[in-house]
Amino acid sequence: MTLLVDKIREDLLAARRAADSLKTKFLSTLLGEVAIIGKDNGDRKSSDEETRSVVKKFMDSNRFSLGKEIPDNYRAILGMEQEYLQTLMPTTLTEAELRSIITGYITQMGKPTVGVVMSFLKAHYPNRYDGSTTVQLVKTLV
Repeated sequence: MTLLVDKIREDLLAARRAADSLKTKFLSTLLGEVAIIGKDNGDRKSSDEETRSVVKKFMDSNRFSLGKEIPDNYRAILGMEQEYLQTLMPTTLTEAELRSIITGYITQMGKPTVGVVMSFLKAHYPNRYDGSTTVQLVKTLV
């Protein structure tokens, strides 16, 4: 299975070959941010979870910038970046899927606390749900 960091590296090489300077700069920055995590922690490749945390940080930063008054050309660049970043993220669970997972876990565990359910979700479904919405759902089900 290919790691996300390898996919970013492959996409960077493709952007360089295509002489796409904007995408090359963006992917170089992204790859640098992702790679440093693994290098600083045992000189290894960054895991997919670590990569997704950096991707999420980039997406949040872009979302913030897109909410501001910015020139159209910069808005288009950020839009391109967001589209690419979204391809690296897992699909978000729907409320119905979350409800089913949480209900099944509660049935299996008896009467777990909200914290226990959230820990289970974080361990088994990282980056696939909105935390604040999910906490509210868990509170209604526990």
